[in-house]
Amino acid sequence: MGANRSKAITITVSAVICAAVITLIILSFFTNVFLLYGNDRSWTEYRSAAEADNAFYYKTDQCVSFTEFVRIDKATGKITVEQLENEYENGYGETPFNPDDDNGGGNKAEPWTAENGEEFYEPNAPVVLDGNSFPRRQILLNEGYYALFNKITQIHSSDGKRPIQYHATETDGEVYGFCNVYSGAVGFFAGGGNIGVEKIIYTSFFKYSPQYNAVTELLRVEGGNAVAYDKDTLFYYKGEKYFSRNLGGEEKFLCNDEAFDKGATAYSRCRFFFDGERLVIFQQKCFMRESKDFDYIIVCNMGGEKIFEHKTEHTVTFLAIAKSE
Repeated sequence: MGANRSKAITITVSAVICAAVITLIILSFFTNVFLLYGNDRSWTEYRSAAEADNAFYYKTDQCVSFTEFVRIDKATGKITVEQLENEYENGYGETPFNPDDDNGGGNKAEPWTAENGEEFYEPNAPVVLDGNSFPRRQILLNEGYYALFNKITQIHSSDGKRPIQYHATETDGEVYGFCNVYSGAVGFFAGGGNIGVEKIIYTSFFKYSPQYNAVTELLRVEGGNAVAYDKDTLFYYKGEKYFSRNLGGEEKFLCNDEAFDKGATAYSRCRFFFDGERLVIFQQKCFMRESKDFDYIIVCNMGGEKIFEHKTEHTVTFLAIAKSE
């Protein structure tokens, strides 16, 4: 009788342990493989404002029927967000067509070939390097900065085992940029995995000297994911928040990441537009119901100060759906 009871207890304990192990495997499998997409915070674009007679405009979103702009009045400096119904095929009411919509894309019809045989397209100036080393990678590289590309890869990719994302610009002979270093990709069905800020390790803000082929790290932020920069200021995501930091200064809170998704897939999105004057942080929070969706827009000066924030009641997609009903 005692032997049978001992045997039953042993079987029960073994079953519990087995169930626990299976549960851990399933959870690990689900969270690391069945996350279809991560929260991508790599959409950094150098985009100058489009200029009209009375205002500057940054286009943040558009659909067939509506377009959303950040408008900066020239006379007063007042900043507003406008969701306008499209009136013309190539324009948006009285606001201008934004010539910089494709500023991050290549401006060279044919690729150029590097010494190792790899082909690259050139980005539009002042961008000299823009891209990443993830499975679905795209690299835009100025032909004169192949040495910079090699340096960044050698310093931060750990023999190619760590995916990285990078961006650099050249103005008046000075080159600044950042490199975001990740532990891996997120997702399984996204062509081998996409860029997810869940996997960020650190960001490195650097200055590059073409004359000496030297990369100088100006600032490193552990757990930070850079989204924009000026020659002495870095803007970055960290812990579902955005910050700025001047060289030699303290971290400065800008806003929360309202678009961070915590489900198995990411419906929301973020984009970052910056130039020598301003940074626009565009966040779009998407739920399963369009009526709940909203845009959260932050404008900063390049000194690291937040100068405007606004949350829209609806997205332009919802306005288009409502119009068609």
